This record gives sequence, structure tokens and C-alpha cells, in this order.
Amino acid sequence: MAERLIVAKRPRTPVAAYSVVGLEGRGKTRFLLTAPKPLTLVTIDPNSQYVIDAMAKEGALDADQVTVHQFRMPSLAFEEDRDDIKDEAMEAWKAIANVLRPIVQQEVDPRPRAVALDTGTDLYHLRVLGQFGKLDQISPEARRNMMGIPNRAYSGLVESLLSVGVNVLIAHRGKNAWADKVIRTQRGEEDTRVMLTGPFDVERDGFKGTGFITSVETVLAFEAERESKTLAGKFGMKVVRCGHRPILIGQEWWGREKQADGTRVVKASFPYLASQIWPDLGLEAWT
Repeated sequence: MAERLIVAKRPRTPVAAYSVVGLEGRGKTRFLLTAPKPLTLVTIDPNSQYVIDAMAKEGALDADQVTVHQFRMPSLAFEEDRDDIKDEAMEAWKAIANVLRPIVQQEVDPRPRAVALDTGTDLYHLRVLGQFGKLDQISPEARRNMMGIPNRAYSGLVESLLSVGVNVLIAHRGKNAWADKVIRTQRGEEDTRVMLTGPFDVERDGFKGTGFITSVETVLAFEAERESKTLAGKFGMKVVRCGHRPILIGQEWWGREKQADGTRVVKASFPYLASQIWPDLGLEAWT
């Protein structure tokens, strides 16, 4: 049988993969749901549906424009047999691939403008579980010889979506960032490790090669003590990597911005981010 040639349709807006990183409660899922519609959300986070319902109730989301596919991680607390864990994880991974394959093969009408992964951290860990049946204590030899398989499967999933003109948004769980610091003691100068405490001092948890498959990376933050009359004013976003417009690297945005028509857009959102990367297109292109 001849191999089928997939020819991508020309997208309405530039296509890219975005990584958004944040600790719990920083608005990662909400950010994903601000992506262009129609939107396909692949989630392993059990809280995603609560966010969808809340945004729909607020009038901030048309839930009919979001197709949700909910999956779950293997029950590691109760599974003792590694082969059972591997089988369950691979079954879930294949189910996710079956959801995304019709999009890549352009068999979905209307085709989503964006696919969001909530979270990429969990999705990557799921594929690693499918390979090893565990996430910790993987031998150095096994990592050298076998980590390439889950790495290629995960990165290939993202790259396939991009190749047919679909934006990919990947939420990543964050973890506290640490840095080396020299301190003076009675014994002289000593090297130590200190935890950074800034609102955006967060490291991405998940696939180490994320930087090679995404063009933009942002960090989300929440400052409860920040002076603001609204809850939205306490949420912020910082660009830490941007291949399309490097001048944005280091930019921080908080709160809302008033538009010409009098409406206000939340800055910690995908439309605002994209409108800064491609200012000629404006905000309307991404909503």
C-alpha cells in the first residue's frame, strides 16, 4: 500500500509550540484554555474540568469550543507489579495517540487551531512509565540504552501536530529553583545552595529536551500580597525564552490591559502573549 502523503493546510496564524511553567495555583490550565478555538485539551490533571466549568460560568470560555479528553496516570500507590504499571501506562499513552492521530492526519473537521497538554510533565512521565514501569531508580545503563524511546515518542507527538499547522500549548509543573552562592563563615568562604524566592524563580519539571521542541517558554506567578483591586491583578507572566522575538525575553506582565474598545485583556493569557510575539497581527487574531 502506498504511503499516504499528508499536506498541511495553511494556518490562519503562525504556528508554534509553547511551554508554560508554574507551581500549583498559578493558572496553568486557565492559560491553556485561552488558546485559539476550536481547542483540543488532552489532560491528565483531574482538576482541569473544574477550571473549564468555572471559566464557562464566568463567561470567559465557550465550553462548546473545547474538546476535552481526560486520562489518568497508573495507580502507583496500589500497583506492585512493574509489568502491570507498564501495561496500564502504555494503554493510556496509546489512547492519547489515538485521540491526536486524526488531527495529524487531518481527518477532524473542524480541525483544532490548538492542542493543549495538561500537563506535559504528567504526559512525559506516563510515557516513561510505559517504558520502565517506574520513574525513579532507573539504572544509568537503562537510561543510556532505552530513554531515547520515550523521548522520541513524546517529542514526535508535539512535532507531528506542528507539522500540520496546529499550535501546541504544554503546561508544565514547576519546582523551586536553586542557585549556587558563596557565603562567608568563620572558616572562610564556602559554597552553598540556596532556594530562590522570586515570583518567577521556578524550574520546569518534565522532558529535559522541551527547549528543542518549543519556541516559547513562559513562567506564571501569583502574588497574593500584590497591590491590586482585582484577583486578576495578582497573576503574572514572564517570558524566559522566545525564539520568534528574543527582545521579549525577561519581560514581565501583570494584571489586565485596556483595549481600544474598552475591554480589558488578562496579560497572563495566550492571546496577550501571542500578540506581543506577532504585534502586526494584533490581539484579535488569537481570540
